[in-house]
Amino acid sequence: MPGQTRVVEDTSVPTLPLPPAPIFRLKQTLAGVGKGALCLAFSPGGRWLVSGDADGSIALRDAVTGDQRRTLKEVDGTATPLCFSPDGRLLAASGLTGRIVIWNFATGAVERDLLGHLKAVLSLSFHPQDGVLASGGYDGIIRVWDIVAGRSILDWDSGQEVLHSVVFSPDGRLLASAGRGGTLRCWDARTGAPLWTVAAHKDTVHCLRFTPDGEALFSCSRDARIKCWDTATWTLKQVLREHPHSVLCLGVSSDGSLLASGSSDGEVKLWELPAACPAQTLQSGRLAVDCLEFSPDGTALASASADNNLRIWERVRPRYSPRFLQGLP
Repeated sequence: MPGQTRVVEDTSVPTLPLPPAPIFRLKQTLAGVGKGALCLAFSPGGRWLVSGDADGSIALRDAVTGDQRRTLKEVDGTATPLCFSPDGRLLAASGLTGRIVIWNFATGAVERDLLGHLKAVLSLSFHPQDGVLASGGYDGIIRVWDIVAGRSILDWDSGQEVLHSVVFSPDGRLLASAGRGGTLRCWDARTGAPLWTVAAHKDTVHCLRFTPDGEALFSCSRDARIKCWDTATWTLKQVLREHPHSVLCLGVSSDGSLLASGSSDGEVKLWELPAACPAQTLQSGRLAVDCLEFSPDGTALASASADNNLRIWERVRPRYSPRFLQGLP
């Protein structure tokens, strides 16, 4: 009709999808953190962020403000691994001599000294229910400790010269280990009996992480690959090749929706699970990302780099994917 404007839709022009919204953004950079934080852990309640320093000190920070509130210094040499007990009451850490220190986190008092490893310990993992701690490192021995008794109750040779990662499955039935040489092994957590072995990577495996449901295990390596393993069949599900350089650390959010990976080139990559789709790249300086950790509620991600900076990233995207919005009519 005269005077009316008609809208013409050109169906030959494809509709381009919206670029994905960022998931995290940088909230805070804590510059010059000691001689470089080599390990990180959030307390189970999410109130505290703890970092282990190259000089052996352990800094306790307010997880929201980043302010340092206390320092623990009982570790011998570089504080490499640290972890909280599931109830948050205990903090475990170790250093160059192989001595493992257990603190009462509320009081800062040392509750246990665990002696048995002959060389530096590189990885610690608390059992989710039983009050025991697993450890591994440069002597290639896996030890399981009774924390109350303060003694080793189980130990065995892992078959690897150096262990970089030991981790209990979420149900506590399995213990996975990996390190120099690229071999990945799974053990019965109660007996130490071998259950599964695979030549997983072409080079050193730096880190292992289970998904919260225990159905998948991620491994990352100096060979620049991240691999996802089905824990029901122990078959390879997926290989992530987006990192051009060595992948040093992994983190999985508590809801199982995100995987984070840190590389020797300073990049932190985020992947949406369960499909492990690349979601975002965070630039965490130009030097290696030594460690990273999600907060328990998934709203924060902490990363520490070889540039002696500790970065705290905050979540800005709601916990649904933009793919859901793009599929709406």
